[in-house]
Amino acid sequence: MKRPSPPAPPGPTCPRRVDPGGLALLFLFLLSLPLVTPRLYAVDSVEYFSYLHSILFDGDLDFTNEYRYFQQLNPQAGIEGVLEKRDPTTGLPLNVAPVGTALFWSPAYLLAHGGALLARALGAPVEADGLSRPYILAVCYASVLYAFAGLFLSYRLCRRFFPPFPSALAVALVWLATPAFFYSHASPPWSHSVSLFAVALLVYVWHTTREQPAPARFLLLGLLGGLAALVREQDVVFLLIPAVEALAAGRRGGVRPLLALSGRLALLGTGAFLAFAPQLAVYRILGGRFAPNPTVAGKFTWWSPAFFPVLGDPHYGLLVWCPVLLPALAGLFLLGRRDRLLGLSLGLAFLAQVYLTGAYLTWMGPGSFGPRRFIAATVLFALGLAAFLAFLREKGWPAWLLAGLGGILVAWNLGLIANWILHPEERTAGLLWDRLPERLFWEIPRQAFDFLRRLFLERGSLYRNPGGP
Repeated sequence: MKRPSPPAPPGPTCPRRVDPGGLALLFLFLLSLPLVTPRLYAVDSVEYFSYLHSILFDGDLDFTNEYRYFQQLNPQAGIEGVLEKRDPTTGLPLNVAPVGTALFWSPAYLLAHGGALLARALGAPVEADGLSRPYILAVCYASVLYAFAGLFLSYRLCRRFFPPFPSALAVALVWLATPAFFYSHASPPWSHSVSLFAVALLVYVWHTTREQPAPARFLLLGLLGGLAALVREQDVVFLLIPAVEALAAGRRGGVRPLLALSGRLALLGTGAFLAFAPQLAVYRILGGRFAPNPTVAGKFTWWSPAFFPVLGDPHYGLLVWCPVLLPALAGLFLLGRRDRLLGLSLGLAFLAQVYLTGAYLTWMGPGSFGPRRFIAATVLFALGLAAFLAFLREKGWPAWLLAGLGGILVAWNLGLIANWILHPEERTAGLLWDRLPERLFWEIPRQAFDFLRRLFLERGSLYRNPGGP
């Protein structure tokens, strides 16, 4: 028998080329870091943060001391109202924020605690109490890093279909021309940046493992979907993406496909339940039952009366605040031409999110900057916009023109941010069209130099409630 010839020695390897789009996004991210405002001021952010101190320092879920601390620190933040409300069953202060954001923040929080202890040992006047400035900085910059990680995963997913330019421009625009930028830099200690990352991770892992038929894959996807829901409960809708895949594979007749479908859905649900179990425990401890507080449930109606206003309301609508998402949604149809399952599953997940948002009586998010609940869908928007931009490039549109149009959309969003900061008395009213044009085209440009000076040298003067120790 002829012996097999030995393997040929490896030839010279070509160095991997640097991805220019990824490098551009990294440069843009680093350039944006001076704009980060690490402050903890609003009720929502206090609720997210309080989990960390209460669990790690007090060993309980009684937020009385945390709420009182931040209420005394920021009397105008409205925290006193939360402090006065207690669950009638357990007597504990209410906390309607899910626990997932705190879990994602915990590595940075623990690192800050270690740094504070070391600094004290070296004689520095730093409080290692879990509430002082190092801990606030830790969770804020953790949110910033999670936002960039989610954006980078979105970019890598876009690159599986499209060249660097449309992929990088799409990711930059769904960040800088939407509320995602505000909540990653101007108000980082909320759940939105972590939500952006968690959903991007779910979609990235789902798509990159589609060729792997192992049943354990659906258990992993269920775990990732459960983690996303642990951050924001409504993000459970993104489990529709792997569920649609399972249903598509099981649509063929016969017993075996049906059994495979049942097994995959069971694994998906099991993984989601396991990952979401900590939140069920929190529900039970805080409210005496394995369900959200009635305060949240009372705002929900199953027939989603605000489905269409969520998209097009002139004061609060998603597509009015974020016109960049019009081509992004159109791009999902173009994406469906390349990958039917991908386009269908992403489209259904988006519609489910619109439905769920429209089912809340507080869908407008009065007082918030823009339709923040949709930040979780950033990866969907990035894929759709990349498809649309790639289509225009194929039709001969020059890159400089697309970048210029994108710059106009970014300027629109930055103008809305400046208007939101400079006119806090109007935040609950949404977009006021009788005043907005004059402000965007005259007032804000005229005050641009002073605004930038205050932003970099006197940032606290821009906020009625500076927040944070």
